Amino acid sequence: MLMTVKNKKIRFIAALLCILLLLSSLIGCRDNTPPQINRPNVQEPQSYEPHVLPPPTFTEDTTDYRALALAPFETVDVAPTTDFTYEVTEDGTICLTAYTGEGGVVVLPAAIDGKVVTALGKELFKDSETLTALSIPACVTDIGPDLLTGCRTIQLLRTPQLGATRTSDGYLAYFFGADQAEGMGFKVSSSLDTVILLDTITSLSDLAFYDCAKIRMILLPDTLTSIGKFAFSGCTQLHFIPLPAALKTVDDYAFANNKSLISMSFGASVERIGLGALMGCSSLEQITLPFIGESRNSASRHLSYIFGAQAYTWTGGYVPRSLLKVTLTEGRVPDYAFYECDHLALVELPEGCDSIGVRAFYGCDVLREIVLPQTIHSIGEMAFAHCVVLGRVEFNYGLQSIGLQAFFDCYSLTEITLPDSLTALPNAAFSDCRCLKSVTLGQNLQTIGDMAFRNCSSLAFANGGASDMTVGRGNTSLTDVWQAGPSDKQIEAAIQAADHAIITPRADGSTIDITIDLSDRQNLFPSIASQQYYERLYERTVKMAAERSMNDAVLMDVDHIKWEYELHLWGYRSGNEAIKARCEKIDLNVEETVWTMIEKGLGVSEK
Repeated sequence: MLMTVKNKKIRFIAALLCILLLLSSLIGCRDNTPPQINRPNVQEPQSYEPHVLPPPTFTEDTTDYRALALAPFETVDVAPTTDFTYEVTEDGTICLTAYTGEGGVVVLPAAIDGKVVTALGKELFKDSETLTALSIPACVTDIGPDLLTGCRTIQLLRTPQLGATRTSDGYLAYFFGADQAEGMGFKVSSSLDTVILLDTITSLSDLAFYDCAKIRMILLPDTLTSIGKFAFSGCTQLHFIPLPAALKTVDDYAFANNKSLISMSFGASVERIGLGALMGCSSLEQITLPFIGESRNSASRHLSYIFGAQAYTWTGGYVPRSLLKVTLTEGRVPDYAFYECDHLALVELPEGCDSIGVRAFYGCDVLREIVLPQTIHSIGEMAFAHCVVLGRVEFNYGLQSIGLQAFFDCYSLTEITLPDSLTALPNAAFSDCRCLKSVTLGQNLQTIGDMAFRNCSSLAFANGGASDMTVGRGNTSLTDVWQAGPSDKQIEAAIQAADHAIITPRADGSTIDITIDLSDRQNLFPSIASQQYYERLYERTVKMAAERSMNDAVLMDVDHIKWEYELHLWGYRSGNEAIKARCEKIDLNVEETVWTMIEKGLGVSEK
């Protein structure tokens, strides 16, 4: 009996719980919040605009430094012998031992009493308070210590050597009392502004001008062939140092930390530029080079090498942000040449440059444009990838190959015209060029690789290519807008060419005669032999002629003409009758044929 009562209680409680749960669910259904619907992520069409940066601005310095440096000596005579005490050496030459003159600009004599001056004694001008410029003649071969020690007013020095003798490892601080080159730049008088080296010097030793922080101008001799390590390192005020044409070798860190140089030009004779030769040149804006990297044949052929980066992947932080333009005067552009030079705006390539290597301009974020020389035959893989500001590329006719992803993510590229010399485009060649609007393919282009124009979502016009051209997958951006046949630009160029068109105004000025030479179509457009191509060629040619005639009636008629031609494989019949014969079908709304148009005053004839 007791068990029965317990069971009934349990059943009652269970029933009550079920009723409560049911009521709760009913109350929940009264929530008026609309249910959440998982909608597909539909994005609105996006328009892309190219990045347009202002032209780079370069620091203009019109100072004629050479004339400025030489001017003090041009109006001053050689110092009189009475300003010196001297002695005759055992070999019959003169050694100047003391100076008693008034100072200022002093030009030392090359001879006294017919005897050549070959030596300067120690402390010759020590502690002079009036000496402002000193010219040492080329015949001097021995210079004693402390020549200019304590000379706080000297501004200009012209010398045949740096050091005691011609054969010693010379350095400028020697003249100011230093017994070694390293760490002694502070001894050089802070007033010294300019140094002129004579043609007796063929090489500069390591540390020659090391830490000479106040010098602004150095004129190097035409005979100079080599510059040693750290030779000009730490010359932080150096503005002007033109390199001679005979120079062959610039050693490691030669110009390191020259923070005032704004341009440098290395001549064609240069064979080697050492590691870090320009490291820390934080104001450098322009540089001219005969090759990229250490040498023409070195394994280290990336621009960042001469700025201190031993590997191309270290470019960031080495190539100065100030560098805007590089001019290459010869040779090819090697692999990784300008890799991630992300502040470089302009690069000029020479005629004779035959190739652009793998990732040569990869990640050059602000590179504006590139003009390819006529001698370029190949562009390597990813050569211009991620050049997001690159807005213009002029392709040369001799170009034969373009590497994979060569122009990948060239976001700002808006128009390309590929040359007829190109027969294939590889995979992803122009992928993700989102601002690309117009593509003209070369007439010999046989193959377009997979995704060559993937994500070129702004593309509105494309034409050209060989009649049997194949297009790989992932190129709907191209195929959706592609038109067969030549572009207006190609036709315009053809009929304007001297060999193919003669445009003559008539005497009354009312219209023009046009003679179009299409007899050699292989030279005009090499690979096309389709009827559709020549239909468009004739139609657009006559239409352009009509537009130039300023004859509205003729222009209206041309707009409605449909063409069909009886084509011959490599030649044409001559004369106006041939054109008339080929125009077999005309729109019913237009009564005038081409022949009638010719009679109206628009002369169109075929040779």
